[in-house]
Amino acid sequence: MTHEMLAVSKLEAGKMPLHRKEVDLVVLAGQILAEHEIIGEGKTLVLRPPGVPALVSADPELIGRVLQNLLGNALAFSPDDGRITITVGGDTDWVRVEVADEGPGIPAEQQAVIFNKFGTLAKSGRRPGIGLGLTFCKLAVEAHEGRISVHSEPGRGSTFWFELKRLPV
Repeated sequence: MTHEMLAVSKLEAGKMPLHRKEVDLVVLAGQILAEHEIIGEGKTLVLRPPGVPALVSADPELIGRVLQNLLGNALAFSPDDGRITITVGGDTDWVRVEVADEGPGIPAEQQAVIFNKFGTLAKSGRRPGIGLGLTFCKLAVEAHEGRISVHSEPGRGSTFWFELKRLPV
C-alpha cells in the first residue's frame, strides 16, 4: 500500500522519472499473463495479438504495472470459470490494449469515480481495495501522453483499455 501511495504521489507531482525504451506491448502483455496463470487457476486467460508490431516508447516497468493492475482486477472480479482476454490492437497512430472480463460489470455512476484516488466499487462482493490501483493506472498512462478508460455494463463484464502512441515501424 505504501509503495502504491508513493507512486501515485510522484506521478501526481510529475516527479516520477520515466525510463522510456521501445516496448512491444504484445510481448509485455504475454509476460504479464504468464506471471498470472497460476493465480488465475480455473480462469481462462487469453492474449489476442494484432497482425502487426505493437511498438511504443514507454517505461516497461510502469506500463507493466498498469497491465498487472488491470489483469489483477479482472481476475478478482471474474467468476471462477470466467474468461479474461487481453487484446492488443489499435490503428496507425495508437496501440490499444484492452483487458476484458466476465465479471459483474460496473454501474455508470461508479465508472465516473473508479479512476479517482480512493475510488472503490460499492458492493463489489470482495474485500475492498484502497482505491489507488486504477488511479496509478490513469496517472501512469497519462504520464506517457496516453489515455485510459472503461466500458462496462452491469451483468456483462468490463473492458478496461488504454492507448499509447505507436512508434513508426
